[in-house]
Amino acid sequence: MHLVVTGAAGFIGRAVVAAALARGHRVTAAVRRAGTAPAGATTVTADLASPGALTPHLAGVDAVVHCAASLGGDEAAQHRDTVTATAQVADALRAAGLSRLVLLSSFAVYDIAALAPGAVLDEQSPICADGAERGPYIDAKLAQEALVRDPARGLDWRILRPGLVFGPGRTWFYHLGLHLHPRLWVSLAGAAELPLTYVGNCAEAIVAAAEAPEGGWVVNVVDDDRLTRAAYLRALARAATPSPLVVDLPWAVLRAGGRSANLVGVHAGMLHPARLAARCQPLRYTNAAARARLDWRPRVAMADAMARSLTAE
Repeated sequence: MHLVVTGAAGFIGRAVVAAALARGHRVTAAVRRAGTAPAGATTVTADLASPGALTPHLAGVDAVVHCAASLGGDEAAQHRDTVTATAQVADALRAAGLSRLVLLSSFAVYDIAALAPGAVLDEQSPICADGAERGPYIDAKLAQEALVRDPARGLDWRILRPGLVFGPGRTWFYHLGLHLHPRLWVSLAGAAELPLTYVGNCAEAIVAAAEAPEGGWVVNVVDDDRLTRAAYLRALARAATPSPLVVDLPWAVLRAGGRSANLVGVHAGMLHPARLAARCQPLRYTNAAARARLDWRPRVAMADAMARSLTAE
C-alpha cells in the first residue's frame, strides 16, 4: 500500500512510519516543518489546516493515517490543529477520490466518571457528551471523531483510541502522580492499572488498521500486560538520579477529597469530579476488539518495552 502519515514528525507518527516501512508499505510523511520527518519516507511539508494543502500529495495513495493533532494550546489552537485540520484532510480525500482514513484518537474521549470503579473500559463505554468541563483537548478530540464518522463525509473510517502511549523519550504522564521533590514522588491511586501501550506496539496496530479491508469501527489499543501506577512509578524512580521515594495516595482518599471539595463548591483543577475520575479512577482494560479486528498482538512485552524506554531516558 501507499500510505500518507500525517503528524509524521511526532512521537507516535514517527513510529507509525517505521512500522509501515517495516511491513513493506510505501510511505509519504506529512510534516509541518521541513527537516523533521523520519528517514525512509518521502517527505512533504504541509499545514493541514490550510485548504487543499494535502490534496496534491494524494495521487496513487491508498489510505491516510491521520496522527496529527494538537496536544496543547488554547481552545482556538486546539480547534485549528485538530478539528479544522481533520476537516481539510477529509476534503482532500474526497477531492482525490479516496475514502480510507485511519484516525488516531484517544482514551481521553471516554466519560470515565460514568463508570464504576473497577469497571472494564471497552469500546462500548460511554464517551463524553460535552468535553468542555475537561478542557479544550477533549472537546477537540470529540469533534474530530464526530467529523470523521459523519456519513455526509463518505469516509471509510477506522478510529483507534490508544491508552497511555510510552516509549523512549516519553515515560511520564500526568495520570501518574506528583513530583513533590527530587527525592519524593506521590503516586495517585497507585493500585490502579495503567492503560499502557508501547509506542512500537501501538504503531503496528495503527498500520494494521490501514490494511483492514473494511472500516466503520473503533478499537482501543492497550498492551496485554499492564502495570499499576505504583509499579510503573517505582520503575521510573529506580532509573532516576537521585532515586526518589514513592508514596501512594489511594483512590479512596482521592475520591473522598474530591467529594469534600465538591460539597464546599471547589471544582478547580484536579479535584473537579470529571477530571479526577479521568486521571485516577481505577478501571480495567481490554484489547480484545483490536486483537480480533486487526489480528494484532503486542509484539514487545512490557518488561522489554520498559527496559528500552528507561535505558533511553
